[in-house]
Amino acid sequence: MSKREEEKCSLVTDKDSLKTKQATKFAVSTLRQYLVEKGHNENFEDFDRETLDKTLRIFYSEMRNAKGESYKRSSLLAIRSGLARFLASKRQLDIINDSEFKSSCEMFVSMLKAVSREGNGGIDHKLAICSSDIDCIVLWPLIPLPQLV
Repeated sequence: MSKREEEKCSLVTDKDSLKTKQATKFAVSTLRQYLVEKGHNENFEDFDRETLDKTLRIFYSEMRNAKGESYKRSSLLAIRSGLARFLASKRQLDIINDSEFKSSCEMFVSMLKAVSREGNGGIDHKLAICSSDIDCIVLWPLIPLPQLV
């Protein structure tokens, strides 16, 4: 392969950021782990469209985090987006917009609404750092340290 062709290949493989690749990997491993726990074949990318739709429908309805709690809305969206990226790259499937995945999409939307009703729809914002703490952070190299005896 010529250097130019290698550069073109690297453009395609490096199009996603590191965080996007990590999110996709997490989504895929989450579904694989779920399938193993349920005693199913973990190679969901090989499922026919109908089986994949049914599998995703059940997965979306039963998806829980490590603590056994419902995921937050943003996490649900991230997992589905990761699965969509993975399946688009492996089999050119669009699990979000393809009409063959209507059943799983309906379940996903229902789960988003259920999570919002439970109070997990929003984002947990941290308290702002007060200005006196910011001053301490900025000035810390200038503050003399006490001498240890």
